[in-house]
Formats: sequence, C-alpha cells, structure tokens
Amino acid sequence: MLLDTTPIGKLLDGLYECLNEKHKNLDKKDKKTAVDADGQYIMREVSLLFIRAAHGNIETAVCGADKNRVFRKDELYAVLDPDNVTFIMPKKPKALLMNFVQSMTSRPSTR
Repeated sequence: MLLDTTPIGKLLDGLYECLNEKHKNLDKKDKKTAVDADGQYIMREVSLLFIRAAHGNIETAVCGADKNRVFRKDELYAVLDPDNVTFIMPKKPKALLMNFVQSMTSRPSTR
C-alpha cells in the first residue's frame, strides 16, 4: 500500500494549495519558506504515522534518499523498530543498506 492511495494521502493532494492560501499575505520568498516548512512538517508527521502502522512484510521503493529527507531521518528508524514488521524487502537492497549506514554514522553516538 502506498501512502498516496490512502484516504489521508488523497486528502493531502491539496496540501500545498492550502498552505499557499494560508501564507498568501507573505512576500514571495517568505511565503515559499513558510509553505515548504509547513509542508515538510505535515508530511513528516503523516508519513511517520503511516510507517508506524506497517505490519507484516514491507517492500520499500525508497533508495538513494537524501539524508535530510523524511525517509532517512525518520522513517528508516521507525520501520526497523516495530515488533509487528516481519520482513523488509527493498527493491534495491544495497541502496537501503547504504542509506542506513550513512544515517547511522552521521548520528551522535549513544554509547
């Protein structure tokens, strides 16, 4: 299942239109900054809720994700953590492993 095909995913199709309306009184540069920040925050939260609800076997098509985007910063850790995920199969396993290694080595040590 893809987030885009869920009821909330379909609702979010109009997200940026709504955010542009919300910030319509800002100048162009500030408006873009505000819309991008709000959009990323909302998408991050929705995406995390979606991935935390995952169960069983998971197949991911996210490979080569930028380290500053939602998948590498949040979703990867969420999908590796839950007890209800039995198997994760990336479409490109080496790319997923590389994303994980890069993200783990860029985080502060908890030791």
